[in-house]
Amino acid sequence: MATRQPATPEEYLESLAPERYEAIAAVRALIRETVPQAEESIDWGMLRYTVEGKDLVALASQKRHMSLYLMELYNRPELQEKDGAELSKLDMGKSCLRFRSLDRLPLETIRNILRDAAR
Repeated sequence: MATRQPATPEEYLESLAPERYEAIAAVRALIRETVPQAEESIDWGMLRYTVEGKDLVALASQKRHMSLYLMELYNRPELQEKDGAELSKLDMGKSCLRFRSLDRLPLETIRNILRDAAR
């Protein structure tokens, strides 16, 4: 039997294990504070944020880690260049930053990337 997928961001947060809730809620708050105009939804089984219909960032709790998908990093190389030194220290794919705890994230760097990407 398939489990019901969360339909709202609040349901998504409520579905998380307590140890994941704190980290995901903190990154969510950072996104909402930095890019207040972003529309929040649930898509692809994760929190998704768009600005003027354009994907900006997504946030998910995966089986072995949490993921922050910085879509504009893939689309705009100048963002990679600007914060590349800080990002190179992280477990990261082309635009997916994987983390196991909040203390492993450079929150100010992420804030700067979000601010620049939303322009």
